[in-house]
Amino acid sequence: MSEPFVITRLCRDCVDGACVEVCPVDCIYEHSRGGELPNQLFINPEECVYCGACEPACPWEAIYAADHVPEAFHDDVELNAVTAARPTEFSVPVLRLRARPAHPTAEQVAENRRKWESSSRDARAAAVGSAETPKCTPLVSGTANTSNGIIHDTAVQSCDAREQ
Repeated sequence: MSEPFVITRLCRDCVDGACVEVCPVDCIYEHSRGGELPNQLFINPEECVYCGACEPACPWEAIYAADHVPEAFHDDVELNAVTAARPTEFSVPVLRLRARPAHPTAEQVAENRRKWESSSRDARAAAVGSAETPKCTPLVSGTANTSNGIIHDTAVQSCDAREQ
């Protein structure tokens, strides 16, 4: 079976929306409550049909199949799962499609990638250098009712090695 696709942090603050246009099942969402989650789009892994249409559409190269997400962005797999656990907090970003920015240049895409890969390396280095175990806080726990009526237990947590 194929893996769902994941929108990584490469989308943060870029949020183009081209992926939303090509998604045949509207499984790409934005968080509608602001502040708590990053400013990016998310793919609901329980709704994704693994078609892959979104991946080449993203001008920021932020979308990967879950089993091909680069190591620097592995935390983003769980972050996308929040859409399934808390569906009432997300909506399809229809308004974004009306005000889409111009596509980024290759240089802008490369600089964005360097920024996020660098911050991921810095966070991992801080965790390795820390004598204490990273603190983890639950973002979500409970159950999620999927479109096919199956109820799944969910547990998504965030670990931050910098919290001491």
